[in-house]
Amino acid sequence: MDRQQNHAPAKDRIMASVFDQTAVGICITNRERRFVLVNDAYCRTYGYSRDELIGQPFTVVVPEENRQAANDLHDAFIAGSPEIPLEWTVQRKGGDRITVVTTAALLVDADGERYKITTVTDVSELRSAQRLVNRFGRIMERSYDEIYVFSADTYRFLQVNHAAVSNSGYTEPELLSMTPMELNPSLTKQQMDRSVEGLRRGEIDIRVFETRQVRKDGTRYPVDVRLQLMGHEEPAVFVAIVQDSTERKELNRINQELRMAHEIQNNLMPSESPEVPGYSLWGISKPCYEVGGDYFDFIPVDDGCTAVCLGDVSGKGMPAALLMSNVQAIIRTETLQKQGVSQCLQAANRMLVRNTTSNRFISLLYGILDPETHAFSYANAGHIPPLVLRQDGQLEQPAKGQMVLGFSEEEQYVETTLKLGIGDILVLCSDGITEAVDDSGRFFGEERLIEALRSNRELDAGQLARKILETVVRFHGDTPQDDDETLVIVKRES
Repeated sequence: MDRQQNHAPAKDRIMASVFDQTAVGICITNRERRFVLVNDAYCRTYGYSRDELIGQPFTVVVPEENRQAANDLHDAFIAGSPEIPLEWTVQRKGGDRITVVTTAALLVDADGERYKITTVTDVSELRSAQRLVNRFGRIMERSYDEIYVFSADTYRFLQVNHAAVSNSGYTEPELLSMTPMELNPSLTKQQMDRSVEGLRRGEIDIRVFETRQVRKDGTRYPVDVRLQLMGHEEPAVFVAIVQDSTERKELNRINQELRMAHEIQNNLMPSESPEVPGYSLWGISKPCYEVGGDYFDFIPVDDGCTAVCLGDVSGKGMPAALLMSNVQAIIRTETLQKQGVSQCLQAANRMLVRNTTSNRFISLLYGILDPETHAFSYANAGHIPPLVLRQDGQLEQPAKGQMVLGFSEEEQYVETTLKLGIGDILVLCSDGITEAVDDSGRFFGEERLIEALRSNRELDAGQLARKILETVVRFHGDTPQDDDETLVIVKRES
């Protein structure tokens, strides 16, 4: 008997130590709904000290809107009604709300007094993680990118989405038995270890790299990989978002080609208008795409004359730009050799027929302006005829020219001469001007071009060209431009 009494204090100390050191929050409440005992874990969960809780109503940790329900459950339990584990939203000292799971037991002391023992586990992070997993699961299934979730201990895939199955050619069970190294044979385990190490240490948030992945049928395709750590549990779990970069690389190649073509085309266009005594000249072009098929040029000739040309090549992009650069080179060469306008077009035509495919054509109007005789001698290879607005308001438009360049090597181009008086305006344009379309499907047309020309005839060539182009742009408004819009203006000032 004495030995049992001697051991009682030690037993009480052990029980008190267990009560305080357990990681689960524990509280004891009495019939009056007040705290009798709380352990350290309970205090940490709610942010209170023992002194702040002992003797207080247990509902101090319950949001106000739930307090009546909590009191009713407490009273029923004390009275002997069984309670199942409940998940509660509770309130910390500072007002923050957390989610806890509780279990309860009834304690009756030697005097018959009843107490409720409640255990509390904070599951806020767990619930947050579950919501994240559920949301991520929905994202996985809706994503067009391949998504692979794998563990760091084996590197075996734990979860894959539909895009991964579809793009790789493997079934889902097959993928779940594989590792990233099997989809990418050039990737070793040592390389994979290095790839994830920085993520595990928290040095970086996302690891991004390019590689080539292998499908089940053996074909390889370029991919961009974004590797990220999911949570901080062990073993570490990673998610790899894999994007097929075939289209991106092709788009980059096309964009690079367009930039090169754009540079070529810019070099084809004059950087400034020539100074011709008694005249103002101006050329302007608004391409439909980054690279258009229109081209204009001013070429000075030794005898004081200036060659003027405007062309429109079939097609767009690099092939069109290269073709136009070849035509420009021939025209410039023939011009500097003082060949006539007909001979220049025939030389360019022979080159196109002999060196290009049958579906490559260029419409081109080429002429020589002589500021002494005020004559503009030109030949027209299938281009829109020039317009001449005379000083007295009369309008002249010569007949159409001959066949486009590149169609027939036997084509002969006829030279025509226009005389320009003071105040006369010569207009060359591409069909992108007259065939510009508004939102109702109407063409800008020749009549609107003439009206814009007449309304602004007092302007110099540069101002006039810009004004006409502004009128065209305003006409088609939000309707996408579907062709290049190019103008050349020659105005005799004196």
